[in-house]
Amino acid sequence: MRFATRTCSTMIGALIAGMLAAAPASAASLTVNGALFGDQVYVQSAGRTGWVRPAELNVTIAGNRMFAYCVDLAQNIGIGGSSGWTIVDADTRAGVLKAAWLVEYARPQFELLAGDYTGATRATLISALQVSIWEVMAELPGNYNLYAGAFSLRSDTSANVMNLARGFLGALGGADLAAFETSALWARHGTRQDQVAFNPIPEPSSIALFAAGAALVAYAGRKKLA
Repeated sequence: MRFATRTCSTMIGALIAGMLAAAPASAASLTVNGALFGDQVYVQSAGRTGWVRPAELNVTIAGNRMFAYCVDLAQNIGIGGSSGWTIVDADTRAGVLKAAWLVEYARPQFELLAGDYTGATRATLISALQVSIWEVMAELPGNYNLYAGAFSLRSDTSANVMNLARGFLGALGGADLAAFETSALWARHGTRQDQVAFNPIPEPSSIALFAAGAALVAYAGRKKLA
């Protein structure tokens, strides 16, 4: 009986330890080191309406250098460090998982598309990828329309940005998300712009980093995630 009691206690201790290990990290730090900016786009949504300049961020999360894209239109983020972040796996939320898929699908094609697609500069590609992410965060699956809905772009948006974003969203429509595995992280914050982050950060030869003291993207309004 004593052996059984010790075994039960050991199992309970192991269970508690496992639960703690599986719990999301909280109060983590995140530092924005710099960014590569995309083309300006005019967005229309509950979180933000107006001109926005998307950016691929160079970030450090809990000591790890990564790159990140925004999954939150209603908040602000700027160069420098901050605390109070909650870091969880990207697959814990359906919209963020789709955002991770888009990045892992589209970003490796940047060099190829920039060379072969007329007008597809790196800035154009960053914006196309970012607006695709905002679209899946705002809309129901299968209802992706960049000209209408909870998130949309104004009709004078660059044709190159629009066409590339449509291509990325079209590929997502045929993806097997149930089989998709990602190591991407979802960085959440109560007052700062949430991010989906990836490791490793791109090599310096493939991404220019611009550090500035001003905010990267000024977003106003109430936070609303899909």
